[in-house]
Amino acid sequence: MPNGPLTPEKLSSWEQNLQQLTNSGTAGIAAIREFLQTKANANFDSSGASLLGEPSLRLALLDALAKIGGPEATALAADTLHSTTDPQEIAALARMLEVQAPGQYRQAALDSARAALAEASAGKLGNTDVGALFTVLQQYGGAEALPDLQSATGRWGYYGAISLAGLPDGAGIPALTQMAQDSSAGARVRRSAALQALAQLAPDSADARAVLLDQTQNGQIPAATWIKISSLLGGEQLQIGLGGDPASVSPQTQPRSTYTLGNQNFSTVSILERLSPDQINQRIQLIDQLLAANANSPGLDSLKRARSTLAARVQ
Repeated sequence: MPNGPLTPEKLSSWEQNLQQLTNSGTAGIAAIREFLQTKANANFDSSGASLLGEPSLRLALLDALAKIGGPEATALAADTLHSTTDPQEIAALARMLEVQAPGQYRQAALDSARAALAEASAGKLGNTDVGALFTVLQQYGGAEALPDLQSATGRWGYYGAISLAGLPDGAGIPALTQMAQDSSAGARVRRSAALQALAQLAPDSADARAVLLDQTQNGQIPAATWIKISSLLGGEQLQIGLGGDPASVSPQTQPRSTYTLGNQNFSTVSILERLSPDQINQRIQLIDQLLAANANSPGLDSLKRARSTLAARVQ
C-alpha cells in the first residue's frame, strides 16, 4: 500500500498492476489471498472507482478473483465470505459464487448477510450502508428471509420495505400491511415506506391494492407520501442504492430520483418502457379507483399527473 494521497499516477499504476494480476491467472490467487488476509483496504473517490471499476481496493481484488475463476478462486471467495462483515463484499462474493457454482453457496451468503446485519444492529459496523445485505437476503433467501427483513424494518424502514416488496408471490405483503397500518408516532417513516412499497405492488396484487384503497378511503395517507406513491403508480420502481452500484446483487439502472435517509440510500428507476398497454391501462384504472375513493385526498393533483403520464404513453 503506497503512502500519501491516491494521485492519478498511483491509480494508473494500480490499474496496470491489477490487470497484470488478473492476467496471471491462478498464479495470482495466492497474492490476492495474502492481501485479503491483512484486512487492509483503500477507498477510492469517483475517479478512482471509475478507473478500477470498484469503490475500494478489496472489491477490485475480488473482481479480479472472479475474472480468474476456477476451483482455487471459488475456494478463496468462499473463505472470504465467511470472514468478512462488509456488506458490499458479501454481495460481491455472493454474486461471484453464484456464477461459479450456482446454488451451492446461497446458504453461506445468507448466513454471512445475517451475521453482518446482526453486527450492524448492535452498532458494531458504525454508519456502514447495509443496503447490499438486504438485497442478498431478498434474492437468495426468498420467503425464507421474511423474518429477517421484517425484524430489520425497525431500524431500516425503507430497505426493509423495498426488500419485502421484492419477495416472490407477494410473501412480503402481510408484513407491509402491518407496517402501513401502524399509526404510532415513531412509525411515520416506516409507514410511508410500506405504503410506497404496497403502491408498487398494487397494480398486480389484489391484496396490496385493497390496503392502499382502504388507507385512501380513511384519509390516512399524507400529501408527501402521495407524491411518491403517484410516481410509482406512474411507472417508477424503488430500488436499494443510488444506481449503478457495482456491488449490488442485481444490475441497477440509472435512477430517476435518489434519496438519502440517515444511513439508507435508495432511488427510483423508470419501468414505463417495460409496461405493456394492458399493464398501463391497469394502472390507470387503479388511479381512477384511488381518485374516487377520497375526493378530498391531498394526493389528487399528483395522481392526476401520473394518470396523464400513463395516458400519454398509451397514445
